[in-house]
Amino acid sequence: VQGVYRFDERRILAVRVESGQVAVGDTLLFSPGDKLSQVKSIERWSAPSAHTAQAGESVGLTLTEPIFVERGALASLQSSPPLVLRCFKVRLFWLGRQAMDPSRTYTLKLTTQEVECQIESIQKVIDASSLVERAGQVVGRREVAELTLRTRLPLAFDVDLQATGRFVIVDGAELAGGGTIVSARTHK
Repeated sequence: VQGVYRFDERRILAVRVESGQVAVGDTLLFSPGDKLSQVKSIERWSAPSAHTAQAGESVGLTLTEPIFVERGALASLQSSPPLVLRCFKVRLFWLGRQAMDPSRTYTLKLTTQEVECQIESIQKVIDASSLVERAGQVVGRREVAELTLRTRLPLAFDVDLQATGRFVIVDGAELAGGGTIVSARTHK
């Protein structure tokens, strides 16, 4: 969900379809939060409404139930829910001027979701210029790391879908790193 707008009496969710298709009548699950509602209509800007929308399209959705959905929510078919976790393993390339440190808090951005995160554990660090692997408690500039992140709030994602499995890390106002979620932990 990219945004939520009110036009006339309608509440329209601005969404980008990242995979598959969505159709009028589909029951959608909005995560995190596990809220369900059916698609009432699919709206297009400067074009007539349609019964379906395909991957790659940005459209507006109206719902049959007036549920509270926020920017950043991930909508999926009820039969294919995403993972919703606070702890997961990632591969990360660090560009920050200061080393990525487990004692600090960062902002993780994934699709339109934003959440505070910290390093829970570092499995390995690789110097990108020499490809030498080392153990470590911090990730330095231009190093690649495999680590476990913990977020303050639950994050919805699908590791098999690039658009919802890639993220960036922001340190203050600086884009400091990016990576991919590679696996989920078994506990939330």
